[in-house]
Amino acid sequence: MLIYVLILDDPEDQESFDKMARTYKGLMFTVARNIVKQDQDAEDAVQKALWAVARNYDTLRGKPEPVVRSYLVTAAENHAKNIYNTKKRRRERSGDSEPTGQVYHYVTDNKLAECILQLPLEYREVVLLKYFHGYTLKEIAKIQGISQSKSEKCHQKAKRILKAMYETEETYEF
Repeated sequence: MLIYVLILDDPEDQESFDKMARTYKGLMFTVARNIVKQDQDAEDAVQKALWAVARNYDTLRGKPEPVVRSYLVTAAENHAKNIYNTKKRRRERSGDSEPTGQVYHYVTDNKLAECILQLPLEYREVVLLKYFHGYTLKEIAKIQGISQSKSEKCHQKAKRILKAMYETEETYEF
């Protein structure tokens, strides 16, 4: 927090900002994480939001706690949306429209579980929603905001990939 505090001249403002940042940093991270879906991007959004708030701290000076909280959450949300949209545009320009999601590395004796965790995000979500949570493909389509035929195709492709991964001993790289 030291770098943000250096922007502020008044020691009282520095202490107040530091306390405020420590209090709401977790909430800001959670809000940003729900938008960008990755911890590193959420941390970036929080840092950018705190930097912007520090530069404009006089707008918050003396404001009641709910106003400060709302301001900080909105700042984190806006920066997270900017990061998300930037990455989305970059992905569209590069032609990589399929998000890969987070790769999980768990050591388990269940090979099928390991294979499921290695699936790309789009396929992994369909498999988990169908077999773990018990949703139908029609319900999955509504949840994900896609057509039912796309959810069916994802399901079929996920099963093909899982079968190939399960039958071979090597890991499947995407």
